[in-house]
Amino acid sequence: MDNNSDHYWYAVYTRARWEKRVSRLFEQEGICHYLPLYKTVRLWSDRKKTVVLPLFPSYVFVKISRLDYLKVLNIPGVARIICFEGSPVVIPENQIQTIKDILNKGVDIEAVENLPNPGDEMEVCKGSLKGLKGELVEYRGKKKIAIRLDVIEKSIIINIPLSHAKVSKKLLKKINT
Repeated sequence: MDNNSDHYWYAVYTRARWEKRVSRLFEQEGICHYLPLYKTVRLWSDRKKTVVLPLFPSYVFVKISRLDYLKVLNIPGVARIICFEGSPVVIPENQIQTIKDILNKGVDIEAVENLPNPGDEMEVCKGSLKGLKGELVEYRGKKKIAIRLDVIEKSIIINIPLSHAKVSKKLLKKINT
């Protein structure tokens, strides 16, 4: 598939635990797609194992034109393309690139269901993620940076030392009042 200007990123919702199969089928059909995966350690009573899991369960991203909607929807395991008020929602290229950049840098990451409250803006000023902007959140008792993907109502939580982030002026006003 070429990268014409009429091709945009969309979120595809899949059957439960079908993300990798759908990704393979997209590959076979020549559909430009992205399945963000991360490694994590799972503990069982008798062992530890490193597993590779989808960052966003039941989601695969596709870069297609409107002409390719039907082709995508006919792939086994695809439930639907995420829509708002009947129209497929375009995901900005920079959000997909941010996810790719974060995963390529090997930082401590996890996806969460509920969105953190907006407002506590932070920017990473040190380390491999320098320049990344997000929100300061407290999650499981630790302060972390959240990157929001409003289209699919998910967030990525990144464990970054607060010494590596600077507080925006907006947050400083909240703290000082």
